[in-house]
Amino acid sequence: MRTLLGRPGIGKGGDAESRSLTSLDLGFAYTSIGDYESARTQFQQSWNIDPDRVAGTITNLSQFAASNPTAKEYMKLGLLLQQAGRISDAESAFEKVLQLDPGLGAAQTALTSLQSKN
Repeated sequence: MRTLLGRPGIGKGGDAESRSLTSLDLGFAYTSIGDYESARTQFQQSWNIDPDRVAGTITNLSQFAASNPTAKEYMKLGLLLQQAGRISDAESAFEKVLQLDPGLGAAQTALTSLQSKN
């Protein structure tokens, strides 16, 4: 499957790297508009395709969020960490979200969900 620009699309065609990057990009876009469930789904897809790429993205995003702390960046990080199975780190990221934006209910919901599983 090709997009209008001639690049591999996110269908069954295309290589794993392109599909993983597309899912990550979609996850970031969904996070930007506050659609955290869709973001979580896209991050899970990316993890299933290429966990090493997601691990690298987590490292880069961790560094970026530390130097540019916003609730959205930490929300992205928390969702990625959750998909990677790094539950304690995900909890810390969601706690940071709540420090930066106490009214972000999705972060509280995610944190409560993780804590109830422990």
